[in-house]
Amino acid sequence: MKIKELKSSANITVAVEILTPYIDMQPQDFIDLVKEYGVLVWKKQDITTKQYVDFQKQIGYHQPAEMWCNHPEHPEVFRVTNEKINKHGDEGLFSHGELDWHCNLGFTPDSEEMVGLRAVTVPHGSITSYTNSMPYWKDLTTEDRECFKKYYIHLTSDIDSTYEKKLLHYMLPVAEKSDFDKQRKSRSIQNAINFDDDPNKYPEPRFTKDNYLRLHPQHPLGMEGIYFPHLNMCDIGMDNKPLDNHKHVYESIRNVYIDDDKYHYHHEWNVGDIVFADQFTGVHRRNNVWQEQGLDPETTPRYLERTAFWYKGQYRKHTKRCL
Repeated sequence: MKIKELKSSANITVAVEILTPYIDMQPQDFIDLVKEYGVLVWKKQDITTKQYVDFQKQIGYHQPAEMWCNHPEHPEVFRVTNEKINKHGDEGLFSHGELDWHCNLGFTPDSEEMVGLRAVTVPHGSITSYTNSMPYWKDLTTEDRECFKKYYIHLTSDIDSTYEKKLLHYMLPVAEKSDFDKQRKSRSIQNAINFDDDPNKYPEPRFTKDNYLRLHPQHPLGMEGIYFPHLNMCDIGMDNKPLDNHKHVYESIRNVYIDDDKYHYHHEWNVGDIVFADQFTGVHRRNNVWQEQGLDPETTPRYLERTAFWYKGQYRKHTKRCL
């Protein structure tokens, strides 16, 4: 297997490009690379949707969302596109515009732990940026690490209570938002179509718009980092009580981890590119390529295939609650 480490603007390794073709990957090699790097990249892979999905079923448990945007032949795939995808003229998930920093978990903290994206059609200049907390964690002082292991972050859906008081910028239509919340509530590793383990080993899933979750996850693969979906955060604390200096702690993390480019990987998409990103140790964002390039979304399609899965039991260090 051949790889190439990908560096940030500060020359820090924040991702890895796999030079071995996607269809030649071995499941254990994939898991080992996730554990070491967190963000995995393939460029210009000439594969089918079936090949994209079939490999993932070897390493993860997939649960179709039964949403309007699922692929008709491969329901594990969410179609992220501004193209019309059905007879009603509906567009796909997050069809166009900007998406600010986010991850897959949030109000479903037991949801799928890995997200993959594969580019089918992309305008020039389409960029997804990833920030990786694994190298950030390594750079922390021992004192900060010990503190972070004790801290909990408070997430809320009340935007006015959050630190930043803003949304992801992209707003789902009302009907789609209801569909999205419905599928979020259904997320359960035990409901995966390829689940092959003892369901009693895994906790019942949570869906709540108000959560106290670990800043430092008990990662199922043993990775070290932070869970920091900052746009939904309203405080940081211990024992359900905010720290006296919680805003300072928040800003000190955000300034280095989110606002600075030090731990960022910016992926400019080409057709056939694939990126996988662990959701406990990073967040990602999407640019508004139409606005930046002066393109009309009605005539300029962008289509990515999104997948999400839980790591299979044989690769996990534990099956307990992680956040």
